[in-house]
Amino acid sequence: MILLVDDNEDLMTAYELCLRLKGYDAKSCTSGAQALTFFEKGLKADLILLDFAMPEMTGEQFVDELRLKHPHVLSDSQVVGMSCYAADYVGVSRFKTLVHDYVEKPSTIEDFLTIVQRFIKKEEL
Repeated sequence: MILLVDDNEDLMTAYELCLRLKGYDAKSCTSGAQALTFFEKGLKADLILLDFAMPEMTGEQFVDELRLKHPHVLSDSQVVGMSCYAADYVGVSRFKTLVHDYVEKPSTIEDFLTIVQRFIKKEEL
C-alpha cells in the first residue's frame, strides 16, 4: 500500500489514479489528521509520500505525531517527503531529517512514477 498525503486534492487524485493504473495499491489523504486516522484504524503502508507544506498539520508535525502515537509506522514504512520547496530551503531542514528521503515534487507523472519505483517494487506490496 502506498499512502499519499497532500492537501492538493487534484494532485492526489491524479497520483492515486496513476498508481492504480500501474498496478499499485494506493490511497490518498488530504490532511495529516486524515492520514493519522488511517493508521489509527490499524491500516499499514509500505510507502508514505508526504507533503511538507499542508495548512492544518505540516508534514513535519505529522511525522512528530506518528512518532508519538504510532511509532511502529515509522519503522514499518518508508516515508518520502515531497514539496515544491527546494531541498536546500531553510524551512525543510528538520523535515528532511525525519523522513527517509526528500524530493521536490515531480513535474510529470513519469517523474512521479520514477520516485515511487525507487522506493518500492510492486512485488513488495
